[in-house]
Parts: sequence; structure tokens; C-alpha cells
Amino acid sequence: MELSLVKIITTFILPPGLMFSLMITGLVIGRWFHRTGKIFFISGIILLLLFSLPIVSNSLLRLEETTPALALNHADQLGAQAIIVLGGGSNQQVPEYQQDDVSAAAMMRVRYAALLQRKTRLPILASGGKVFGEGEAEASIVKRVIETEYQGTVRWVEDQSRTTYENATFSRAMLGAEKINKIILVTHALHMHRSQAVFERAGFTVIAAPLGFHGYSTDPLYLQILPQPHALSSSAELLHEWWGQLWYKLRY
Repeated sequence: MELSLVKIITTFILPPGLMFSLMITGLVIGRWFHRTGKIFFISGIILLLLFSLPIVSNSLLRLEETTPALALNHADQLGAQAIIVLGGGSNQQVPEYQQDDVSAAAMMRVRYAALLQRKTRLPILASGGKVFGEGEAEASIVKRVIETEYQGTVRWVEDQSRTTYENATFSRAMLGAEKINKIILVTHALHMHRSQAVFERAGFTVIAAPLGFHGYSTDPLYLQILPQPHALSSSAELLHEWWGQLWYKLRY
């Protein structure tokens, strides 16, 4: 119930829901408070435009994607004992595969975790459950994809977690029993700062292995100052992460 409520709330505090909420609020209160309503409405339009510009979204993303990529050539010399890859979402009953499959974001993590395993020969723990209680657990899908498509192996499947906090807590319970404390953590660069902090609070020594850096663009300037759907999506991801960081500070 809590996660469903959070999902509903985030719909209205992230783009484009935030902007539409401001514009609708402006139209409603404008009937009685014309100036205030106008401010709300125009603010919604301006924010929608700004967050749709690649030059804005990329600049904001660079503020968060500060953890450097792992040096692959030295990954086997860092003293890690295991690789933990966090689930990044799933798609249920994908027609072409006739089964549940990892999302595009999760596939990036799967591919990178498999590469790290080839470089380090370390065992993998896949972490991620059923966020809303339907379909196959994310960790189970990750295990299947790594083993069937990337010829890797997943030793542990943590399939009960629904949040990053639970990822860390449940993974710690599994690996702590085998005295594994130093891990390579695989997740997107945008989420690494919060994820690393949560796993360290759980008792791990974390070697960060961020991926999916998307705060940089090679597009010409004239394209970066034109509204783009992908820029609005990236802005929404960033704001979602910032809200998540605030929530974790208050909750955990």
C-alpha cells in the first residue's frame, strides 16, 4: 500500500504531472485570485519548457552523476568478494519472448554485471523482488538473462526487496552469513550516490560500478535548445532521484 501511495504522489510531483498540476491549479484558483492563478499557470508552462530542453536536463544530470566509472582493467585488483546488481524494472509477459523480461534499464545493468564477472571472476548476487506483487521477481529474471544470454552465473537470488533500502538489508543478510563484506555495486550513475550510501549503512564496503551516464551530449547546440521528449524523461528521472534522496534522509 505504501509503495502504491508513493507512486501516486510522485505522479504529481514529477514532470510532466508537476507542470500540469500547476497549470490546472492556476486555472482553478484564477477564478478568484487572478494574479496568483496566472503565476501558477505560467510557471507550469515555463517549467515544462525548461525541463524539456536537453541543455537543461543534461546540465542537471551532471550534478548527480558524479561517481566515476569503474576502471575495468583494474577491477580484479580491488579486493572485492562479490558483485551485486540491482534490479531496474521488468516487463510482464513480453510477446516476443512469451515470458517476463528485464526492462531496458535493467538490461544495461545485466550486461555490465556480466562483463564485470568476466573481468573479475566474482560471484553475482541479483537483488530485486516484485515491487507491486505481480509477475516474476526482478532478480529471477536477471539471473535467467545473465545465464542464458551472457553465459554468466548468478550464485545468489535476493527476490524479496522492493526498495533500495531492502536491496541492501536483504543482500547483507545473505552475504553476511558467508562473511562477504566488500562488494562491487552495479546500478545506474544517477542512482549510485544514494545506493552506495544505503549499502554502506547496511555494513558493506562498496566499490561503485555506475553505468548509463547520460549527462553529456554530442548533439549540436541548436538541437540542445529545442524541446525533446527524452529530455523531459531524463528530467523526471533526476527529480525522482532527488525526491528519493530526501525521502531516504527522512525515513532511514
